[in-house]
Amino acid sequence: MNQTGAGSRGERNGRRVGRLWIVTLIISLVLLILPVTGGIMIVPPEVTIEPPEIHSVGDTITLSGTTNLAPGNELLVEIISQSFGPTPKEGDSAFSGVSGVTMVQKGSGDENTWSFTFDTATFIPDTYLVTISGLTVTDAVATTRFSLAEVTPPPTVSPTTFPTTMPTTEPTALPPTTTGLSGLLVIGAVMLVVIILGTAGRRG
Repeated sequence: MNQTGAGSRGERNGRRVGRLWIVTLIISLVLLILPVTGGIMIVPPEVTIEPPEIHSVGDTITLSGTTNLAPGNELLVEIISQSFGPTPKEGDSAFSGVSGVTMVQKGSGDENTWSFTFDTATFIPDTYLVTISGLTVTDAVATTRFSLAEVTPPPTVSPTTFPTTMPTTEPTALPPTTTGLSGLLVIGAVMLVVIILGTAGRRG
């Protein structure tokens, strides 16, 4: 009887240990797939960024992307010039960039969306590194880069200068040119008179 009782107690203890291991395994799995926000996720947290276009200084840029984080999660957006960093004491180290927090919005299906808008009026022409990371779910991280070009002023167009119109001068009418015919007639008449008078004198 004692051996039978001891065997029953051992069997019961074995069952209890087995149940304890099962409960422990279930709790561990729940803790692994249950994010801090309270929503169950069966896939690793992800966030993506749409590739930005090339912009110019002064543009207002909107970055956007998708994520499988639940709506309401906050994302930290950091945009930093790649030329920013430690410089010698005699040099200037001016920060060029921006950071801020945006919230995940409800999307279609399992893909939710996010967006972040910022102004580049105070930025310098450079290549910028963009980092998106979850504030609560820190495993959700994505990075990309975009270029910010210097503003090119429009070409200066010189006004077209037209030539000054000169007043039209009418040609002066010249008097008709007289030929020497009248003078020849006068000379011929005089000679004729002289001849006639000379002939008359010889006759007398």
